[in-house]
Amino acid sequence: MDKEMLNIGFGNYIHKQDILGIYTANTTIKKLVAPSKVPTPYYVANNLNGRKCQSYIETPFHMYLCAIPVDILLEEYRNEVTPEGEKIRDEIENGELGKAQAEASTNNYYSIRARLIQEANDRALVEYAKLKAKQMEDKEG
Repeated sequence: MDKEMLNIGFGNYIHKQDILGIYTANTTIKKLVAPSKVPTPYYVANNLNGRKCQSYIETPFHMYLCAIPVDILLEEYRNEVTPEGEKIRDEIENGELGKAQAEASTNNYYSIRARLIQEANDRALVEYAKLKAKQMEDKEG
């Protein structure tokens, strides 16, 4: 792996020289963007793959949402990668932790609402098909 690139998870890399800051997920994006000297337009890149956001990486034109914890990103940024950090990174990207977070994200308000709307649409289509079939029978008979 190139020492000038930072692995931000799920096969994505960014140049280390472009990084303005690495922040915890406890910090709000609004607080990060307002005081920075970053020019607008500002693009937020989602690098979560259904996982929980644990860190933000700020570059001149992008804000990356990452599922990798800040301490692991900092270790790699400083070229001090530890076996424990690699184990955690692997668990987030491929393991049960990632699957559990992905499943939990499907049970939030918006995904439940979308599922209910889809189910209502499906029921409406079935009723519409029944109604059309009944109208065709009435026309023929």
